Amino acid sequence: MKRPFVFLLCLSISAAILSGQEAPAQAVGPFYNVDKEVRIEGAVREIRFEPRYKDRTPFLILVLRDPKSGEAFSVEVSPSWFFRQDLHQGERMTVVGSLAGEGAVIARQLRLRGETVNVRDKKGFPAWSRGAAMAKGKRGVGGL
Repeated sequence: MKRPFVFLLCLSISAAILSGQEAPAQAVGPFYNVDKEVRIEGAVREIRFEPRYKDRTPFLILVLRDPKSGEAFSVEVSPSWFFRQDLHQGERMTVVGSLAGEGAVIARQLRLRGETVNVRDKKGFPAWSRGAAMAKGKRGVGGL
């Protein structure tokens, strides 16, 4: 008779302890969706570094304005340590990426100064996910 009582007592104490603990918060942002891929041509109007994901390095964010429509897009490029290009306001570029909301794009590929920089593969997986060591090399993944 004592065994079932002790078992139930341990079970209820464990449940009480676990219910008081919260799971660690994970920042969940928009995901790359190949079905929502777009091509944007425009001039860089603003260059920012924003903390997009909890406890992660800031991301390079470009604001591009399409000269024909005047529409502005906020383009999430990559972690700041990964993209090693010199960018300037007014510079023209083409971005291929996934729509992630009203006026927001997650970049997969940038074309500027006649060069192409791939920050994600064709399925949208980030090139930086293998770490900072992969960004170094002869020309660097994020560098021209």
